[in-house]
Amino acid sequence: MPTIDPDLALQLARRVAEIYGDAQANMLGHVSRRLARGIEEPGWAENKRAEIRRLRHEALIDIRRLKQLGPDAARAAIEGGYSAGIESAKAEVTVAGGFVGTNQAAVEALASETIGAVTSTHTQILRSALDGYRRVISEASLRGVITGTETRRTAAQMALDRFAGQGVTGFIDKAGRNWRLESYVEMATRTGAGHAMLEGTLQTYQAAGRDLVIVSDAPEECRICRSWESRVLSIGGKDKSYPSVSTARSAGLFHASCRHRLNVFIPGLTKPMTHTADPVRSEERVRQRTLERRVRERKRQDLAAKTWAEEDRSPAARLKALQSKQKRAKAQSELVSFVTENNRKRLRYREQIGRAL
Repeated sequence: MPTIDPDLALQLARRVAEIYGDAQANMLGHVSRRLARGIEEPGWAENKRAEIRRLRHEALIDIRRLKQLGPDAARAAIEGGYSAGIESAKAEVTVAGGFVGTNQAAVEALASETIGAVTSTHTQILRSALDGYRRVISEASLRGVITGTETRRTAAQMALDRFAGQGVTGFIDKAGRNWRLESYVEMATRTGAGHAMLEGTLQTYQAAGRDLVIVSDAPEECRICRSWESRVLSIGGKDKSYPSVSTARSAGLFHASCRHRLNVFIPGLTKPMTHTADPVRSEERVRQRTLERRVRERKRQDLAAKTWAEEDRSPAARLKALQSKQKRAKAQSELVSFVTENNRKRLRYREQIGRAL
């Protein structure tokens, strides 16, 4: 069987995630910088509310950049996945003439769906920036009116810290799950690239006259897919002795985070895998994803605090920035310890909220 990186779809989604990570980092910078400016001056809250249009303008510049870069990056991920699927299959089967034409309709459908998913985030990104900005002003004003400037600064920093830690949220997938921006964009692109890889593989097998395929053994497989490992499937459903690929997909195989692939199955020659279950490593992968999310959360808070301190040079602001930096370092240390102790691969790009960091 040909070797293909089970995380290839994740790698293909990396560029899209970076673009949207940059946008989120820029948004936090805009919000932090404007809120910190003039924190000690009378009428701070009124002045900040009056600047909402300027913040909106800054956020719209970032969104225009997303509109320019996001769709092309998403399309490249789909096309890359489709080509990888074809090349993987061609390592197993011989196609007459050696050429496999692109099913342009299938690629375009997957690209359109993926682009639609990632660009649908733009409105929420803008809304989140403006709502978070207003929320910080409101919370700081309520306390600052009573007890003065220092409490206003502390209250504003605490509210900003919560906003930064949460990030941009409110993205609902087909299963009704709520995602943060960077995770949603990565998931949508990874799903599209994985499906494109599958389409390219199946098209090549069919072009070579093959109908039977076998589900790979994917390290760290989830419980949804575990029962499908080493199962033989029929691409077109013609061989009723085996479930069809469409049946397996309907049952959950090749879901958003699925790392399985299909390989050609030749009766009497292909040997099914055995002892494929790896629940311990699956749990470790889930734990690593959790620690990566925590690092991203701390990095967002660190960015907000650092940007605030650059604008408001008070001892309190510098102390807050130092504390946020220490929390970020601690989260990174916990992740490094985990991957080292469990002999896992550290995926540094999954710890980023923007390449500027």
